[in-house]
Parts: sequence; C-alpha cells; structure tokens
Amino acid sequence: MLKMQVRRSAALLLCFAFIASNTFAEPPTYDLGGKSRRNSAIRSVILPGWGQFNNGQDLKGYVMGGTVLLTLAASYLLYTKANNTYNDYEQLGIKNGSLYDDYQAQANQAMVASVFCAGLWVWNVIDAYIYEDEPLQQAKGRTGLSLACGRGQSGLSYTKKF
Repeated sequence: MLKMQVRRSAALLLCFAFIASNTFAEPPTYDLGGKSRRNSAIRSVILPGWGQFNNGQDLKGYVMGGTVLLTLAASYLLYTKANNTYNDYEQLGIKNGSLYDDYQAQANQAMVASVFCAGLWVWNVIDAYIYEDEPLQQAKGRTGLSLACGRGQSGLSYTKKF
C-alpha cells in the first residue's frame, strides 16, 4: 500500500517536471553570486541553511541545515523500517496480525517525520528570505553561482566576476 502511494507520487512528480521543462522557451537563469532576498531563498531551497550562510548567519545556517537533514534522515529510516515490517507481515500471511498494526504505526511515524521535515525546509526558505539585518544589495565584482533550469539545459555554474 505504501509502495503504491510512493510510486504514484513519483509519477506525479515526473509529470510536473516534464510540464515545467517544456514550459520555458529560454531557460531562466538566476545569478546567485550576490546578497539578495531571492538569492538567499533559492540557496535555501537547494540546500537547507545555505541561505542563512549567505545572510551572514553561520550558526543559524548550521542549526537549520542540520535540523532539516536530521529529520530527513529520520523520516527515511522510519519509512524503511515500516516497509520492512510490511514485508514481514506479507511473508507471514496472517490477516489482521500484530505486524500489520506495527506497520501502520511505523508508517504514521514516517509520515509525521516527513511532514515535519518539509515544514522545517519551508521555514528555512522563508527565514532566509525575510532576514534583513543588514542591507541586502547585489554585490559587484564578486564570485558567484548561476542556476539555470528549463528545456534542454539545467544545472549550476560557477562564475568569477572582475
């Protein structure tokens, strides 16, 4: 049952990715080299905590990035444990056994951990965007990253500005 839901989710994700890749005639390019709200938010979408580092909040970046990565690892481990319990239940062949109850509890725990992880990741992006302790201006003459996504082209590129 859980495998079927994961497969459906993966199929929907692939459909959305296909639609999004064919939407843009020219792939949009984002320069992540300077300090801006948008750059910090995009960095946090790519890697939790990276936007906080861009804002000069190193400790907050470590805490937020570590928290998101730990909850992501926990949700993966809980999902794996639930999947193994379900496989044991199927091999045993007893309907309505205690293993199925264990599987349901573990699947619920995995779902809660996944939702918590997603919420933390979204909060990480919002925090990176709203932080405004110092003026966030586009710095000139800095080294930076560019992000391109769209039809036939995607990825990160490193640029050096002089």
